[in-house]
Amino acid sequence: RPGSAGDDALAAHIAATIRGLGSAAGAGFTVRTVQVEGQTIEGERPLRTLIAERPGSTDAAPILIVAHRDAAQPGSWAELSGTAALLELARVFSTRETKRAIILVSTSGGSGGYVGAAQLASFLHGPLDAAIVLGDLAGTRAHRPFVIPFSDGLGSAPLQLQRTVEDAITEQTGTSPGGPSALGQLAHLAFPFAVGEQGVLDASGVPSVLVQGS
Repeated sequence: RPGSAGDDALAAHIAATIRGLGSAAGAGFTVRTVQVEGQTIEGERPLRTLIAERPGSTDAAPILIVAHRDAAQPGSWAELSGTAALLELARVFSTRETKRAIILVSTSGGSGGYVGAAQLASFLHGPLDAAIVLGDLAGTRAHRPFVIPFSDGLGSAPLQLQRTVEDAITEQTGTSPGGPSALGQLAHLAFPFAVGEQGVLDASGVPSVLVQGS
């Protein structure tokens, strides 16, 4: 649950795991924790946002990768799959060079209001190239589309970002990620509301998509 002792313990575990991959000087990450406060499904709560940054080989704007670690119900294993993927990406990125800086973020409050993601912009400096939000990547059945572009405001993530992420999923998994239906797109035009942290990030001006499988 957001702001619980278990939530804080998981944040500490994620921080320790990423720090254990090495410092930025050795191609690892610089890790910091900031505290935010906002309305959650548990009421007003202080929450920890974990930010891990790794420099790129160029000055190009960074890529932001976000996953929330809280869940609305006990035993919601799919909710933790985004965090598991975030840790695996940290391990992979710590061993190879990237042109762009990589910023990995673990937030809380994602199961009700997206508090961590909504306040994230105040802790990051400079423009971001794009954001990829890791949603529920595990489940008994896969449900397309795997890439969700919708914003909490009018519009969606740029088509180039959607296609880039979709092509990467196809290349890595051999599975077509599908795409939003015409009905879904019309519904979003009528009711500009999105499920997922990409919604608040996109609405704040950061091109963002949600990747989920269930």
